[in-house]
Amino acid sequence: RRMINFATAMVGHWYGGLGLGGVLACALFAAVSGSSPATVVAIGSILLPAMVKAGFPNKFGAGVITTSGALGILIPPSIVMVMYSVATNTSVGALFMAGVVPGLALAGVLGGVTYWRARKFNYPRLPKASWGERWKAFRASAWGLLLIVIVMGGIYAGVFTPTEAAAMSAVYAFFVAVFIYKDMGLKDVPKVLLNSANMSAMLLYIITNAVLFSFIMTNENIPQALADWMLG
Repeated sequence: RRMINFATAMVGHWYGGLGLGGVLACALFAAVSGSSPATVVAIGSILLPAMVKAGFPNKFGAGVITTSGALGILIPPSIVMVMYSVATNTSVGALFMAGVVPGLALAGVLGGVTYWRARKFNYPRLPKASWGERWKAFRASAWGLLLIVIVMGGIYAGVFTPTEAAAMSAVYAFFVAVFIYKDMGLKDVPKVLLNSANMSAMLLYIITNAVLFSFIMTNENIPQALADWMLG
């Protein structure tokens, strides 16, 4: 919610302001969550009802949020990139670096299309926020935005590996959620840890099978055999 408020304060007064705010918020949240479904649900559940209420067509709002959610797997840190790197023994850092420019380019294209359609069909715009309101929105979201700086800056500066960055981000998010924003009480922590353990177990099982499958395929020269058979 704080990220959305900051995004709409910056671009809400342009044509299709809430839609542009959604694209920007998705890009920001993608750099925190690393997951497309999580980005769509987190941003869409708040922004889509607001867009419909403001007078945007249902289909336009849904289209903006779902396509912008795809930024979750492009803009690093991306869960899909981590899983791919584990399954194929590829450098996570190199994959993250490769996702930055396409992610920003896609965000720019989505923003451009949103602006163009909003201007063409005269979709509603928000009142222009003052610099004081923008600063207030930035200060409220700064602790969340700082997570992006810590994760990406730490990896590219060589302070820690992507794996260590995940641990750092978890500790940082816990501290901010419990002691600064106070969105989560200490009594909620065991439930969050249990949910995380369940999710991790499921993902690790998938990764284990992917690595095993990859090893068998390579060890038995199955891809080469298939290629020879097709060519033959």
